[in-house]
Amino acid sequence: KAVVFSEFDNDLSQVSSHLTLALGSGAVAEHWGPFRSSELARFRHNKQTFRRCPRCGYENEPQVEHDACDRFLFQVTLTPHGGDPLDAEADPSAEEWAATWLVEEERVFVREGGGGAYRRWQLRDFDTYRNPALLTAAVREVWIDAGPLAGSKLPPPRWPAGAAPPPAGGPAGDMLPAKLRAWAKCGAWRAPQRACPPC
Repeated sequence: KAVVFSEFDNDLSQVSSHLTLALGSGAVAEHWGPFRSSELARFRHNKQTFRRCPRCGYENEPQVEHDACDRFLFQVTLTPHGGDPLDAEADPSAEEWAATWLVEEERVFVREGGGGAYRRWQLRDFDTYRNPALLTAAVREVWIDAGPLAGSKLPPPRWPAGAAPPPAGGPAGDMLPAKLRAWAKCGAWRAPQRACPPC
């Protein structure tokens, strides 16, 4: 067993994410928030319990109900050549690009401070950009990793069939340009944008 401590939440979040990806949720206990007592008990007694969300596949604390999944999902629309797909005048094929996608936090790459190089979305960004409705145009321009994501039950974004190939310049891998529209916890998305992924 090992204990990791830091006074910086973002550092702990990053370490926890990497450990969870490498070892699985059953091997990681996080002593914070309303479930700190049960997490401490898991650590002390080697309990490996969690609830898997039937919608997105996220492994929640045992106390979290399935319809109250705590994982954040981002609503995005893919953008041809950096244009806004919801602006019909700017793009005559706007209807083809109007489909929205719910994607996991791990798929989102955002510009540092709204400009400069792209990097993965981090925990501190929820504090920096508290209200999605107030995001600047530069921050809304993101890249989405459309590659495989371990444990995910959500369909990854797909580039429209017959469209020109996506522009190059993504930070890594199978990247697609997109506009960030909103975000909320998985359990808050009561009306899926498409058929329920598990069924």
